[in-house]
Formats: sequence, structure tokens, C-alpha cells
Amino acid sequence: MRRYEFDLTELTHEHGKSLVPHLKGQLADLELNFFVDDKLLFDHQHFDPNIKDGAGFATYKNGHKKGGALRFMQWHIRMPAYDTLPVYETKEYSPSASPRAIVTIPSFVVCPARHLTQDELDMDGFRDHDEMIREMQRYYKTITRGSIVSFYRFGDAILRPTPQELKSYLHTHQTKK
Repeated sequence: MRRYEFDLTELTHEHGKSLVPHLKGQLADLELNFFVDDKLLFDHQHFDPNIKDGAGFATYKNGHKKGGALRFMQWHIRMPAYDTLPVYETKEYSPSASPRAIVTIPSFVVCPARHLTQDELDMDGFRDHDEMIREMQRYYKTITRGSIVSFYRFGDAILRPTPQELKSYLHTHQTKK
């Protein structure tokens, strides 16, 4: 399987707010189901405990700050609903909760896990592919080096958005799948 790379900034400009119809068309030949992320949920270790309210992203043991998110669901392709998504700590999430951050996703990749670049591994805290598979199997028992994964590259982030910033985000992004 080849590696698919998408410039979401460009696609949003060309196709409007929702990227999903275009992305599904581009990925249809993979003959997998789709799961559309309208938010990102991360465990507490992905947030910096030294920043007030833990709103900032963690710096990992490999020295890299969280700069993206690896997504996996067996027999599915994970894709972002929009080029900007709210981020929550998993245990804090509820539909009425304020996100810890709102991140832009300027690009995302769909490929077998073994085809992730070193840069992508670094941004999600992994030294190499073996460590990534080992760590991901704690959450996703069926992931292998051949599994189809998505990687969301992060751009700018609004940490602990104000009510006005959140209102602006909600106004410009429908939160329904």
C-alpha cells in the first residue's frame, strides 16, 4: 500500500469546512471503513504538568514536544473532520467540557505503520517503529507494523481557549459527524 499525504490547509481552502467527502473519495480504493474524528482525546501523560492546568503538550523522553497524533482503529481509516480540532484529556471529556486546546492540523498521512517517518515518530514520542508498536499495543492490541494508521501533524494551538475563542471555533466548525 502506498503512503497518502494530505495538505488540509489547501483542501479546506478548495473544498470548504468539511474535508470528509473529499478525503473519503481519495481513500476509497483502500476498501476500509472510515472513522471521523471531531475531537482528539489524549491520556494525561501527553500534557505538560508544569504548565498551569496542564494545557500545554508534553515533551517526551526522546526530547521532542508532542507535535502530532497517531490514530488507529482496526479495519478503519481515521481522518479529521476539519483542519482544526478540540483536544481533551480523556478522563476530563464530556460534551459540555471545555477543551484543553484547539489545534490546527495542516496535514495528515494514511499509511502502514512501518511507513511512518522518523519525524512523525519523534512528534508522537517514539524513538523507532518497534517502540511505537510496543507502546501502541498497550491501547490497541491488534496493531502491527503493517496496520493502516493515520498521523495528524499539529500546527498552531490555542491552549485553554477563552469562551470567545471556543465560541469562534464552534461557529466555524460543525461538531456533528
